[in-house]
Amino acid sequence: MHSAAAVLFLCVFACGVACGSRTGIGADDVAVDASPCRPVGAETCNGTDDDCDGLVDEDVSPRVCGDTACAHMLQCEDGAFPEYVPRVPTAKTCNGVDDDCDGVVDEDLAFGALGEAITVRRDEFDTGDCTSCFWAFGNTLAPTDDGFVALFNLGLSGGSERPNLYRRFLDRRGRPTGPIELALDDFILWTFPLAGVEPMPPGGVPNATFYRIGSDDIFGLLLTPPSGRPTVVEPLSPHGARNVELMVWSGQRYVAAWTEGDGLAVATFAPDGSDERRVPVDTFGSHVGSVTLGVWQGRVGILVAGWDDPMDRFQWFYLLDAEGTALVQRRVDLEYASWQRLVGVEEGWVYISPGRVREPSTTQLVSPTFEALTDLAPFPDGRSYGDSGSGDFFLPRPALHQTVAVWGATGLPDDDMHVEVWGPRGEVQKAWSGPLPVEAIPEQAFIGHPHVSADGERVLVMWNAGAPNSTPNPVYVREFGCLPP
Repeated sequence: MHSAAAVLFLCVFACGVACGSRTGIGADDVAVDASPCRPVGAETCNGTDDDCDGLVDEDVSPRVCGDTACAHMLQCEDGAFPEYVPRVPTAKTCNGVDDDCDGVVDEDLAFGALGEAITVRRDEFDTGDCTSCFWAFGNTLAPTDDGFVALFNLGLSGGSERPNLYRRFLDRRGRPTGPIELALDDFILWTFPLAGVEPMPPGGVPNATFYRIGSDDIFGLLLTPPSGRPTVVEPLSPHGARNVELMVWSGQRYVAAWTEGDGLAVATFAPDGSDERRVPVDTFGSHVGSVTLGVWQGRVGILVAGWDDPMDRFQWFYLLDAEGTALVQRRVDLEYASWQRLVGVEEGWVYISPGRVREPSTTQLVSPTFEALTDLAPFPDGRSYGDSGSGDFFLPRPALHQTVAVWGATGLPDDDMHVEVWGPRGEVQKAWSGPLPVEAIPEQAFIGHPHVSADGERVLVMWNAGAPNSTPNPVYVREFGCLPP
């Protein structure tokens, strides 16, 4: 690695006063008609047609200024490279910047809560007099131009079809900047955020959504753009399927899988949510029991539990690329299970089987094609993921080689909240755990429907706690990230 002084010297020596210093034509220079053109050699950044092909400064290679992750790529502009002084590596501090130019932001610093939990909703609004009409759930955090918008559902009053999706705008630290307000005039039965990887679809952060048309409950997409004003894409129906409740965003397409009769259906949807195509898959002549999806950059995994007869149960796995093309279809050496998790990490997938109630969950690292890389075993800390999946959320972050995991400690001696950053093999690199807000009723203080939004090393978590019947339950957000040394 060059020293900072050496890097600056190289840039100045190569480009003039600073890296990219303008050495071509100036604003006061007058162009002279040199017709007919006489080739003088390869094209250079000088504002003239050196090779007489009718184009000026085309195919001029960019100039790299700086070293390591602090390097900056300069393009030829108006006959010269723009001036640029390379950033000099400095000591690492907790500021969301790659200070030491090693390609990693805020690494090797302590990780924890950056403040107390913030109450987004306490007892505002309801949808009637039923026992669930005060209950908030289906939490989503979506980035906006000025911070975030927090979305949540309220419960339903029997057959009543009142609008029930609410929102509240937050600043970048999760603090409310306005009141709770109705987000949509539509009647939403249920909404929950999809697992997905960057870039997000053009319409915004995607949620799976169930809404009602007449007497039918229909699956669709709820998209929340930076304006914070969500829209519903309806109906999603791949050639007649009505309930496509399992879906991920691959960075290029939506990929969905669901049971259809005794078999499995897989389909892709375009970025705007429109129906695209069915994906041919082999179910190995078996009945489909449960379906689990996972996603990472460039790939989607589908794990299916099924049976030939009640005594012959097994699982099989499909690997799809980001466009939804099936690459691998094979049976795998796993016992039949339901409510499984398939968490994408850089080296493959972290498979999680929740197990029986209040017993430790088991886990295994497998390759992208589901070849075993470790043995299937209980988590070393004895953690237990719930069998409904409503108490945990996993955010894949391929650009940082990380996955953010949030979960409640079901089955552990405490009922703490846990926020973790997993590395390429699913190993815990950074972690925080602590008690839930004391204002929550102890027996109702759990992690309900968590969601995560992240920017660099900063992580904002949203979740709901519980409450006795017919009383409102609270919704919280809390910020996590590196701690100053």
